[in-house]
Amino acid sequence: MSPYQRLTSRFARISTLSEVGQMLGWDAAAVMPPGGAAVRGDQMAVLAGVAHGLLTAPDVTDDLAAAEPPEDAWEATNLELMRQSHARATALPADLVEAQARANSACERVWRDARAQADFAAVAPYLEEVVGLVRERAAALSARLGLAPYDALMDSFQRGITAADVTPIFDRVEAFIGETLPVASARSMRRSWVARRSLTSARRGWV
Repeated sequence: MSPYQRLTSRFARISTLSEVGQMLGWDAAAVMPPGGAAVRGDQMAVLAGVAHGLLTAPDVTDDLAAAEPPEDAWEATNLELMRQSHARATALPADLVEAQARANSACERVWRDARAQADFAAVAPYLEEVVGLVRERAAALSARLGLAPYDALMDSFQRGITAADVTPIFDRVEAFIGETLPVASARSMRRSWVARRSLTSARRGWV
């Protein structure tokens, strides 16, 4: 097998592990009894650690260095994306990857109960841990990629897009909400008042 073929085989296995993790996440949200949450968090952490190990293994580094740029445009782009994924993964220590997976799982479990009770205080310490780990991730990626921390996080989802690109969009959304929400709220209150008045009148008519 050529270096490129070995890479595609390796990344296929990593992708399958990711799919397994997604299925476990869905099961935790939709089916799993609450008592299994702690074990599920460990399962998610182990999967994340195994996938990270496969991606950062020395032979992957060697194959990426040895791989010739494919003539096919799709394969060439695929190789470039694999190099980007490897660069991001090798910037992160394995214990951070596993800690994030475990913390995310625990936070989501608590959030589902807290949301139903409108109890932010219950989820706050879990969310604080998640945010702290995300900041660690951002700092590590920032140092490796030469980007601002938030831009380094965004690069994982949309390469080339930075906070400077999205800030004007959010500014427009904020302005729209600021102008529209009071109007919508006033209309809703008027409609509720009319509905209550109509119901009161109807009840009086029945009497």
